[in-house]
Amino acid sequence: QHIRLLRKTADGKGSNLTLIMQMDFGGNVPQMLVNNKAASSPQKMFDAISLNFYEWKKQGMFAKLQG
Repeated sequence: QHIRLLRKTADGKGSNLTLIMQMDFGGNVPQMLVNNKAASSPQKMFDAISLNFYEWKKQGMFAKLQG
């Protein structure tokens, strides 16, 4: 479960992305593995956004998110 919020900066020259995540792996998973996954998932998502931002922008994906 996650919430993403993309907003333009006050000066209009950039964007702020806020991400709130909650993970429930369920079952009997060792805490070390849970902590490792919880720590690395947001970074992987931000890396994907950094790599694909301009292509996604050309495709109009951010206009779809804004409503």
